[in-house]
Amino acid sequence: MTTKAKQSESFNAGDITVKLEPSKIKFTKEQWLTSKQFTDSSRDLINTLLEDGESYSIDEVNQKFEEFKAKEVK
Repeated sequence: MTTKAKQSESFNAGDITVKLEPSKIKFTKEQWLTSKQFTDSSRDLINTLLEDGESYSIDEVNQKFEEFKAKEVK
């Protein structure tokens, strides 16, 4: 899976300016499971590797995928 992250994005909400960095935005396991970004087999991995009730950034999800792929088969 390859994603092209933007540098950062900001928007103004009244008197507050918020700067968003795509790699820092986090989503719950349930949100990742409903994302159209992943295949069915990737969703199976998400369901296995991520904890219920926790939030993860795309970098964290990719890191969990890489760690899983690097494990030796027993």
